[in-house]
Amino acid sequence: GGGGTGTGTGRRSMFPPRFFNKILALDNMYHYPDKEGAWRAFFGMVSPGGNVAVSDVLLKQRRDDTPLWVRIALRLMGMPTTNLWTDEEYRRRLAEMGYDGVDVQTISEPV
Repeated sequence: GGGGTGTGTGRRSMFPPRFFNKILALDNMYHYPDKEGAWRAFFGMVSPGGNVAVSDVLLKQRRDDTPLWVRIALRLMGMPTTNLWTDEEYRRRLAEMGYDGVDVQTISEPV
């Protein structure tokens, strides 16, 4: 549809910009070939004051410091290692995109 926002996938959304109050992406962010593009698209799709919630896999340490076997295992599971960010990297990147009130929480214990 005309006037829609980008989706981070190279496609246009059928919804107008800032249409959604909430966006939820579960169990998929780590598969996106362009995670930053998806976050930018979410920013254009959610209304001011709205919320974006995702589940994602985060690295405990910088990508270069992650053991090779971990990087290979993640790649075999279809997770592009360039899209794997640390908690600090997540906060910094989202702030640079204009997000505020970023809250990163671990669910590793319940999972």
